[in-house]
Amino acid sequence: YEFWLNKKNQELKTFVEEFEGYKAEKTRQLHTLERHALYLLDYCNQLATVIANFEKGLYPVYEKSGIKAVQIPDKARPGPMAEETLRELLKYKKRADDFVRAHPTGLAASFSL
Repeated sequence: YEFWLNKKNQELKTFVEEFEGYKAEKTRQLHTLERHALYLLDYCNQLATVIANFEKGLYPVYEKSGIKAVQIPDKARPGPMAEETLRELLKYKKRADDFVRAHPTGLAASFSL
């Protein structure tokens, strides 16, 4: 009886260790996605502000060789997205698309554009 009890205890310890590793990885992924979501929210807000100001006519327009262009001040322009962030977002997008394909629901849901 003690043998089987010890064996089960060892199996449970192994399971708990594996689960803790899984939980730590998923928690790390969750924090990464949360950070990216907040980054994208800020970036989208900056773009929305530029568009709203453009529509209000707050940016100067100049013409060169018959082509009109709007000059958006550098301080109003959001910088390019960090390449690492884009790579990670594309990785998660691919995983989400793969999950949707692997688990069909009959809905036309996709994360692709």
